[in-house]
Order: sequence, then structure tokens, then C-alpha cells
Amino acid sequence: MSSARALSTFADVMRTFEGKNRVIDPLLASESHALDGGVLTLDGVGSFMNRASGLGLGGAVSDTTLASFEAFYAERNTEPRIVVSPYADPSLSEQLAARGFTFRGIEQVYAHRLDDVTTAPRAATDDVEIRRLDRDDPSSIELYARLATAGFAEPGEEVPESWRRVARKRALLPRFEAYVAVVSGEPVGAGGLCATCGSATLVGTSVAPAFRRRGVQTALLRARLARAKQLALPIAFTSAFAGVATERNAQRLGFFLAGVRLIFARSGEGLVGLLRR
Repeated sequence: MSSARALSTFADVMRTFEGKNRVIDPLLASESHALDGGVLTLDGVGSFMNRASGLGLGGAVSDTTLASFEAFYAERNTEPRIVVSPYADPSLSEQLAARGFTFRGIEQVYAHRLDDVTTAPRAATDDVEIRRLDRDDPSSIELYARLATAGFAEPGEEVPESWRRVARKRALLPRFEAYVAVVSGEPVGAGGLCATCGSATLVGTSVAPAFRRRGVQTALLRARLARAKQLALPIAFTSAFAGVATERNAQRLGFFLAGVRLIFARSGEGLVGLLRR
């Protein structure tokens, strides 16, 4: 089956995205556990990697599966949190509701078919330069980890070390490329390209607050789209929460909304929840 035919519907696109996450997430977490076609991951107190994903994509979800999911996190004093695909079996959402899980947010998944992308990287403005980092240089990895997470903190807030730890792990994954945006010689933003599992995922796109609204994020997106095209990949993904700059810039560059993933969690005494989204 051709890659174009395999990605002919929104359901195909989302299943490709979910399948890639089931491969990559365990590589980024300190602990993981396969469960009924999905994966449970954990990476320290309050980490955004503390989540289950992929459950329900293979059919009905049993009570035993949900009990195992809850026990995995309860044994680690962590709030059970799950990302639910729109193509998960309805039994998953029904059981989550019955067990007292509440809605926590929406992750929007965007996709771009790469057959109409130019292979020439182009910055959004003349003063933005995009550089690929050397993954064999520890200082470059540290620079990427700092820049790729800094833009997600509110002014005056510290970025959790767990975020940087995940960024460092990601930068060393096979077929991962880290990029920085430079303005007047100063690194001001970063983004990654994960070219595994037959598709590209643009991750960790972050720009320092002082340099926003200057085309930096758009330049990072364009450069990585062009690189994905050079690698002969059929499709690229990125994801974002509603209302953020990534959502707007991705749509301007031709990304389409492939689907949304719903986030649910359940609070409990002694269970630590997500410290930062």
C-alpha cells in the first residue's frame, strides 16, 4: 500500500500519529509499561510524561485494563492521567466517566502532507537564521534543552528540570534533529524534528518571550518542513493547545487539523498531579 493511500483519511492520519507516540514516549520516560495496545509512561513528580495513551484503539477497553492503568500510577503516588484519541472505542470514555475521571484539556493534532512543500528552507524574516545543532556536542544538546523549554514558562517562572530532561533525551533519539533560531547572533528559539516511524513530527517549538511576533516560530516550522520533504517523508505532524502561537502559525503554513486528543485525570488523596502542562 502506498504511503498516500495509507494516509487517505483523518482516521489514518491520527492512527499514524498515535502509533508513533507509542514508540517514542517510552524512550523519553524513566519508566513505561505496555497495556492493551497502549502505553503508560512516568518520568518523575508532576511530569507531563506521566500519562497513558493509545488505549482503546484496538477495540473495547475492559475493566481489568482500566484497573491496571489506575494501579500503575497509584503505586507511584501519581495522579492517573490519560490522553484519549478520538478513534478510541467508546467504552474507554464511558469507563473513565464511571470511575470519576474529569476533563482536563484538549491537545490539537495538526498534519501537513509534504508533497506540496518547497525543499528550500526560508526564514519568515531576513534577520532570523535557522541552524542545525551538532548532537555529538554536549553544549549544543544543553542549549537545545534550554531553548526548547524556555518558551513554555510564564514570565518569572522556572521551567521544571523534568522538562529539560525530556528535551535532552529527545535530542539524542535516532533520527532526531535539533534546530535553533538565531537573531543578530543570539539563540532565541528552538525546535526539533523527529523523523521516525515513517513520518516527521515537529516538537518542542519554543521562542523566548522577548522575540515573539517576529516570525521566529514560523521560520523554525518552515525549515523543518523543508527538511522533512528532503527526507522523503509523506507527512509531518505538530500538536498544540488551543489559542497558542503554534496553532496559528501551523495553519498559515498549510497544516490541517487532523483531530483532537482529550485529556482526562482523576484527583486523589496522596496523588501528585501535573505540576505544569
